[in-house]
Amino acid sequence: MTAGRVATTRKARAPCNCGGLLYALRHRKIPLRFDAHFNEFHIIHPDGYMVIRFCPSCGARFPESRRDERLFLKISDTERGRIKRRFGRLRTYSAVVSTLGKPDVDNPSEHARKKERLLSYLGLSKQAFVQFAVGDDGKAQLRLLPKPKPRPRFKNPTSPHQG
Repeated sequence: MTAGRVATTRKARAPCNCGGLLYALRHRKIPLRFDAHFNEFHIIHPDGYMVIRFCPSCGARFPESRRDERLFLKISDTERGRIKRRFGRLRTYSAVVSTLGKPDVDNPSEHARKKERLLSYLGLSKQAFVQFAVGDDGKAQLRLLPKPKPRPRFKNPTSPHQG
């Protein structure tokens, strides 16, 4: 195996059914909780929590989290295609800025040992933030990020301003 690669076993791809987490959830001394809204197991620590994706007892994976579907809009295939057709030809920083103007957000970013400049346009789609990652060489790559779902509005039963 090459350095930096993680072995994927058949067990890691199979869902967990060992019962280890159910046992741990029943014991208050183990800092663990299940969040049914997101379908996630969390290890609790003083600064918050960490999502765990694999069973520490048997190594099998947990069911998929619902975090993305609960918090973010789904970018439809139609919208994804529309954005790629309209903006996919913009391959350099100068092409992006001359076509779309100044970005709503212009952030430098360093991740994966790679420096980028992230140009984000927030109003080009109802479902997605349109983002361009620009490298040191000035080449731009189109990225789509789903927008957050609107928070539900609850009517206040005691408010005199109900419509």
